[in-house]
Amino acid sequence: MAKPRRARSPPATVQAALIALLVLLATIPVTTNAFITLDDGLYLGNPLVASGLTPAGIAFAFTSVTALYWHPLAWLSHEIDAELYGTDPAGHYLTSVLLHALAAGLLFLVLRRLTRAPWIAAAGALLWALHPLRVESFAWIAERKDVLCALFFIAAILAYLRRAERPSRPRLPPGWSSPPWRSCPNPPPCASRRFCCSSTTGRSAGKAASRNWSWKSSRCSAFPPQSCS
Repeated sequence: MAKPRRARSPPATVQAALIALLVLLATIPVTTNAFITLDDGLYLGNPLVASGLTPAGIAFAFTSVTALYWHPLAWLSHEIDAELYGTDPAGHYLTSVLLHALAAGLLFLVLRRLTRAPWIAAAGALLWALHPLRVESFAWIAERKDVLCALFFIAAILAYLRRAERPSRPRLPPGWSSPPWRSCPNPPPCASRRFCCSSTTGRSAGKAASRNWSWKSSRCSAFPPQSCS
């Protein structure tokens, strides 16, 4: 008797989108709030920010240190919101909520790769996204910097995990068919990272070509073989 087939689970990206959607539905009510008098005016009351995305505003974002912070991405996000929504608080809250939901979806992907258990990953992502300690980040416009920090931090972890699981092939110069040190006799330690062969070696096979390997002082003097670990 044939065994019943197990239902296939949706792809990880679909599961992450569902997590993000759940977080969005749970947090969207904050868009009905008004601005908070605590620090919101410090960001949105700035004339350069309230004017929207302008050359002067972009220059201000990258050069100013206000309230002890240098955070150009936060300034730029506020300027984009002012460009799109003006002084309507709903739009500003919507941006924070969308960024927070996106971070929750990415966190699910990170936890799924670490645990190989979708349900545990979903529980962890939802616990983080909906925990009372996280409400301040998306329910307070002045904390946009915290939402952006979480988003890029989680995205960086995910990018690292993807790179560690599926490392890409080394990018070789045109004409190279294999890493040059493979054609060199007795390569020094850590050849894959430190060794530089002459342009002839690696393009052609044979002992004559392999004798031409050398250390290029202009590129390798800072990385002698004995410094490898």
